[in-house]
Amino acid sequence: MSRRHTRPARLIAIFGSGETSPVMTSIHQELIARVRDPQLDAILLDTPFGFQQNADEIAARTISYFRDHVGCEITLASYRHGGRATALELEQFLSRLGDANYVFAGPGSPTYALCHWRDSAMRERLTAKVRRGGCIAFASAAAISLGAYALPVYEIYKVGADPSWVEGLDLLGEIGVRCAVIPHYDNREGGTHDTRFCYMGETRLRFLEAMLPEDVLILGVDEYTACIIDVDAQTVTVRGRGGVTVRRRGVERRWERTSFALSELPHPAHASAPVAASASRSSEPNGMDSSHRWSGGGRPRDREPAQRMGGGHPWHG
Repeated sequence: MSRRHTRPARLIAIFGSGETSPVMTSIHQELIARVRDPQLDAILLDTPFGFQQNADEIAARTISYFRDHVGCEITLASYRHGGRATALELEQFLSRLGDANYVFAGPGSPTYALCHWRDSAMRERLTAKVRRGGCIAFASAAAISLGAYALPVYEIYKVGADPSWVEGLDLLGEIGVRCAVIPHYDNREGGTHDTRFCYMGETRLRFLEAMLPEDVLILGVDEYTACIIDVDAQTVTVRGRGGVTVRRRGVERRWERTSFALSELPHPAHASAPVAASASRSSEPNGMDSSHRWSGGGRPRDREPAQRMGGGHPWHG
């Protein structure tokens, strides 16, 4: 009698930080156990940190972590620079991405990753995984890319660029969650200055969220915390040290170490609270960088970003 084939679970795991720390080991193990069908095909995407001089070292450390601590093999699916990859290399990368049932990506630069994923079929492959089964486990910089709008962290925090958004993969939009993902939500590294909200602080965050359309929320994931979305069960589970926060127009709702219905995620309590009169509430964010328009297929017309906000806004870095 032939064995009945069942589709693996459809999971999206968003790690706020600490994705290769002991705190997260059991979470990786549980996620992997749910998508084996029956074999594990786990891959590491190196695009987010592909620009770094120590990219090889980061990849090797991650592979060692999965082997030595999680207890499984993960292989590198390398795509560090879209402009330098050959057609064959892109084809091989997309093939590995399509075949894998556990896709992991983590630290680096969200805008660098999006820049090099934008003209590939990356989004289509990930969307197919959400529909057909497998786990997308994105952390830190890679996690930022999952939303409709992505935060250019380095450009704002390190370079001093004016707060703005770039267009993200909008993978969470496929399950009805239009959002901007902010990892490191509870960061306290600044000591005497506010580095919460992925180093933005409250002042920048308020300005940034005023740029977002009314239907887009902020999904914050604390450090050493995982937000696990089970697409089949339509549930969200919060694991790890901290919590998950949904924020819209300054109103927040927070969950810690619990599970709840996915339908609750887009609806923070009192989400319709009035916004300051000075806040921009256009159908698309005025702070979208037009140089980061999505040119791949499958992008709804009503999500095309507006031009970058001009000078004269209240934040100057």
